[in-house]
Amino acid sequence: MQTSFTNDIQRRFQESNIVMRLIYINIAVFILQLILTIVRLDFVNTWFMFPADPLQAGTHIWSLLSYQFMHADPMHLLFNMLWLYWFGEMFLHFFKASQLLSTYLLGGFIGGLLFFVLYNLIPSLRASEAVLLGASASVTAIGVAVATYRPDLPIRMFIIGEIKIKYVVGFMILLDFYNIQTGTNIGGNYSHVGGAFFGFFFGREMIKGRDITYAFSKLLEKIMWQYRRATHKGPMLRQPVNDRERDFNSNARKRSNQAEVDAILEKISKSGYASLSHEEKEILFRAGGK
Repeated sequence: MQTSFTNDIQRRFQESNIVMRLIYINIAVFILQLILTIVRLDFVNTWFMFPADPLQAGTHIWSLLSYQFMHADPMHLLFNMLWLYWFGEMFLHFFKASQLLSTYLLGGFIGGLLFFVLYNLIPSLRASEAVLLGASASVTAIGVAVATYRPDLPIRMFIIGEIKIKYVVGFMILLDFYNIQTGTNIGGNYSHVGGAFFGFFFGREMIKGRDITYAFSKLLEKIMWQYRRATHKGPMLRQPVNDRERDFNSNARKRSNQAEVDAILEKISKSGYASLSHEEKEILFRAGGK
């Protein structure tokens, strides 16, 4: 039974998109944190939180990555995972899975570095033994990237109703600065600002057709491909091995997308824009922004 349960979780993980995989990893890490706390080994958790102290950070260099998957309590985890799901699914409408993972990790890196630098430069904070944990900086980077790339993208909020993403993300950033001024979770909010900076830079450059995560994303794509090949059972399409083959595949996708857009435009000419489904409007919206 245990083997069946393990296999079911593994299957669900493999069949999920990158957003759900990140959510599963964050939940799994939090459960591990709880187990270590229950068995009185919670001191191990501190090895994976990112410290502001330079000596500790130098001996726990991996914590600049690991802190992005740790959380202080269930509510901290819940809200971060909800925002990751909402922003992440929107992100995947416009960008690739490897770009989302790159934005998550690099946004977390920049957020952690800003936290570290400011805690060691600002005199009032220098003596603090602060540590950083949580996916907030990474999630903020993803949200700001989408809001920068498609600021007028509508999202539906509970009670409020439909609102443009730029207002939601803008409010979140203003709240971070307000919390910094009031002394509430200063380190965490500094990291959010760092993540927001990376997300803005990524979104702005993608509008210009430049992917600042290109090299990092290619590395992640190779790692993800090797993982899929190692865990996939049965025949599997091979990864393109050269630029010509990648260009051929890219052109084939573009031709397919253009045919889809042409069909939608023809439908508009016959029945009007109101006849389009939500999915067709979204396809046309994305095509018009490229």
